[in-house]
This record gives sequence, C-alpha cells and structure tokens, in this order.
Amino acid sequence: MVSLSAALALSQMLLLPLFLSPASFGIAILALSLVQYMNQAADLGFVNAATRTDLSPATRAYFRETAFTLVSWVALLALVALWMSTLFAGFRAEVAVPLAIGVLTGWLLTPNRLRANAAAAGGNERHALWYGFAWQNANKAGMFLLLPTANVALTMLSGGLASAAAGRPLLPRFTASVEYLRRTARYWVPGLAASFSAFLLSWTETYVLGAYFGEEAMGEYQAVLRPLAGAMYIYIPLMTLIQASVSVKDYSRARRIRVLVLVLTLGALVVGATVLHAWGSTLWPRYQFPLMLVCLCATAVLFGALSMSYGIELVVAGRQLLAAWINAGSAVALGLSAVLLVPHLGLNGAALSATAGWGLAALLQSWVVWRMRRRATP
Repeated sequence: MVSLSAALALSQMLLLPLFLSPASFGIAILALSLVQYMNQAADLGFVNAATRTDLSPATRAYFRETAFTLVSWVALLALVALWMSTLFAGFRAEVAVPLAIGVLTGWLLTPNRLRANAAAAGGNERHALWYGFAWQNANKAGMFLLLPTANVALTMLSGGLASAAAGRPLLPRFTASVEYLRRTARYWVPGLAASFSAFLLSWTETYVLGAYFGEEAMGEYQAVLRPLAGAMYIYIPLMTLIQASVSVKDYSRARRIRVLVLVLTLGALVVGATVLHAWGSTLWPRYQFPLMLVCLCATAVLFGALSMSYGIELVVAGRQLLAAWINAGSAVALGLSAVLLVPHLGLNGAALSATAGWGLAALLQSWVVWRMRRRATP
C-alpha cells in the first residue's frame, strides 16, 4: 500500500498540470492545501494527542471525538467565510467553489483518519492500514475521474465524492468548551505546534506568491516543486530506521542512515531536475522549467529531507515542542523572506525563500542534535 500511495501522489502532481492550465492548477493547489490543513491542523492537535500511550483508552477516544468536533467547526466557519467573501468582498466564484469543495473534502476524510488512529491504538494493524490508506488516497484517486474535463471544480468534486464513499460519515456529538481546551492544553498544544508549523513551512511561499501574482504564478511554481518533492517517497521510509536507531541509542547507525538519505535524495533530485529542465515543457507545454527555478526547488526539497531526518531524532528524544518551535521560527523566516523576495524575483524568490526556510530548520535541528549527543557522550 505504501508503493500505491506513492504512485497515486506522484500521478496526481504529474497529471494535474497535463490537463489544467497554470491558473486552474494554481486554484487546485490552493484547494489541496486546504484539504491538507483540515487534516493536519484543524483538529488543534487532538489527533496527535490521541496517540499517547500514557492516556487511558477512554481519554484517547474522547480526544478523537473532540478532534472531529473541532474540524467540523473549522469547516463550517471556512465555508461561511468563503460564502460571505463572494457576496461582499468580490471573491470570484470560480476560485471560491473549488476552495469550498477542498474544505468539505478535508472534513469528509477526517473520520477515516480517526478510525486509523483508533485502530493503531488498539493494535489492529489491518484496519489501521486500510483506514490510513483510504484517508490519504481517496481524494487523489477520485480526482482522476473528472480530471480530463479540465474543470478544476469538477475535478475537486470527484475527489470529494470519493472521500465520502471511502468510509461511513460521522456527525459531531461533543462540544469542546474553552475550559476543557485549557485543561487539556498540555496534551494538544505540542501536536498543534508541530503540525501547524509544518503546514506553514510547506505552503507559505506559495501563498505569498499567489498574493502578489495570482493563481497562475502559484500553478507555475508548484508544477516545478511538486514533481521534485516526489523524492520524499524515497527518504520517508528510511525515517523509521533513524527512529529505531535513536530509540536504542545507536547514533552511529542513525548517522549512516542520514548520509544514505542525503545521497539517495540528492541522486533522485539530480535526475528529476535534469528531466524537468530538459523535457518538462515537452511533457507539459503550458509550463516553463527554467534552470534556476528547478535548481532552487531541488535544493529546498533536499533541505526538507535533512530537516525531517533531524526532526525525527528530536521527537524520539522527547523534544517535540523544541522541534515545533524550530519549525515555527523557520516558517516565520520563510514568510519574511518571501515577502521581501517574491515581489522582485517572482517564482525564483518563492523558491529561494523555501530554500532559506528549510535550510534554517535543518541547520538549527542539526545543531540541537549535535548538542544533545555531545552532552550524552561521557
């Protein structure tokens, strides 16, 4: 299923630019970012908190129910905001409708995410694998059905319907009071900090680019970045090996695996960057793949791989909140550099700011890991 998930993700990012214009692809990317937000941060970290083994099964189930309630409220508020913006702020319906579908898709995917979480907590690997696969891939598979229409709203709608068909729907049953959120803050705040900072690192420069130059520029930028980001399917499986090595304090093995991550990712990026620059415009005639932009995007992806390899070590060492703050600070630096660079350098400015943000995260995380190991060495 891991290989199929990787194939679906890569196919999505390779086929969307083939059928969609840069402007339509930019809208689709914006909608997909909302799907990711709904699944990554809208629950305020309660899904991450529900994975803690030091909590009772009843408490973890309560956290999952709270998570779905929060995601439902976020979805409702987002839909109202989009509707109001079209009525009173002149927001274009051809943009608002796909975004609304993206919000609904993220909400529809949440039940399977919660079921995967519950199955994993209960040791049911088969159900955890199935629900996890459905949560992560139903939308991707569904989008292919109506993608040939070249209509971004229909494409997102088919993904949303597939998400709804992949699992039984849920309705929120629990109202999370402010007092309850305050009392449980020590459980959900670390997870929220980690997931939201990771989301900002992934999307900030794209949002800034869209704010200055519109959805067409977003589509042109993501058409270069997303195929290169497919290198993550090479190094993500190796992260579990780093996690296992650090857990038994075999730091030398963790270091060797990190070098392997670097070498494999670099090799994949060299090949991918060469193909994109040489033949990208042949495969996707409506898009351009200039050498500078391709190289900057590849460098950002490489720094992202390094950051993840050091970040997983911090998490295993119990420094989740520190890792989240590093990502948050790097996201702020990325955003500031994007605001400064994008107006003058356009797409290159967005890629340069992404490189700076992920590079800063990798540098700070590696320094903290080095300090931890130095203190642990007698």
